[in-house]
Amino acid sequence: MYLENIYWFYDKALSPSFCNDIIKFGKMIKEQRAVVTGKKLEEFTDEEEKELSKIRNSRVAWIEPMRWMNVWFHELMAQANKDAEWNFDIDKGEPYQFTKYTEGQFYGWHQDVAPHGGDGWHDGLSRKLSLVACLTDPSEYEGGNLEIVSPNLSPIMKLEKKTFSEPAWLNQGTVIIFPSDNWHQVKKVTRGTRYSLVTWFRGKDFK
Repeated sequence: MYLENIYWFYDKALSPSFCNDIIKFGKMIKEQRAVVTGKKLEEFTDEEEKELSKIRNSRVAWIEPMRWMNVWFHELMAQANKDAEWNFDIDKGEPYQFTKYTEGQFYGWHQDVAPHGGDGWHDGLSRKLSLVACLTDPSEYEGGNLEIVSPNLSPIMKLEKKTFSEPAWLNQGTVIIFPSDNWHQVKKVTRGTRYSLVTWFRGKDFK
């Protein structure tokens, strides 16, 4: 499937006070080490846990969908779906992942899609769009850039030529939306703490 736009974003779409409210709320929820499968961390073997550290190193807390968040993020998703001309059929969203990256933490190249049930859901729907909201003022951290790889370019091209990252993606309140099968990563934070909010939107399989 060829897509003219592999991402869409709205610079400073959220106010600093709204972002700070989410951070305060997220900090009230018990955090846990982030994983990359549907398994719980206590189910990992020592070897699997060692491999996990090479792929993903961050802390997360889960926030159930609430109207004061949904009215913003569902609307931004719908607008991006239209503006980017993806026009995907979307049925529902998932809970919000409140993510904390401290110095040295990162999330390597990955996709957000998985076979039915592989992402922990059994509703017959697939992830179609991913949303990342940047919550932290950029003066409070360094590094932590989100990067996305275009699936439309030849794989023989060098990675640097396929990788996209906008300076505005570091701004507090910027929201980025992209198809969930796009490869992406969060580079290592080199100073401070970076908070983000991530969620996914699901729909019936493409036909």
